[in-house]
Amino acid sequence: APVGSYKPNNFGIYDMIGNVWEWVSDWYDEKYYAISPVIDPKGPEHGKNRARKGGSWHTMPFYARSSVRNFNYHDSRYTLLGFRLLLENDEEKVDNKIKGYTLTKWTL
Repeated sequence: APVGSYKPNNFGIYDMIGNVWEWVSDWYDEKYYAISPVIDPKGPEHGKNRARKGGSWHTMPFYARSSVRNFNYHDSRYTLLGFRLLLENDEEKVDNKIKGYTLTKWTL
């Protein structure tokens, strides 16, 4: 589907889930998330596998959630795995409160 075809999430961000698994910088440990902070868990300090989250267009709908974590070896490459880039623009920050989180929205 073209970018922006679906409604944004509760944070006002479009197209966050379902394209590719998002490969994040966190190390992965299956047991970590049972004892981690509820908000923005960073993953364990060390590991041999990197965390990925969110599912892809090729997975079951259950996996297409930002809270889902899985893993890949740190040197993996394949078509269902990607990452996000962020460019911050400090001059145009707008603070918001949504569901108890303080967010910052950047307009580029």
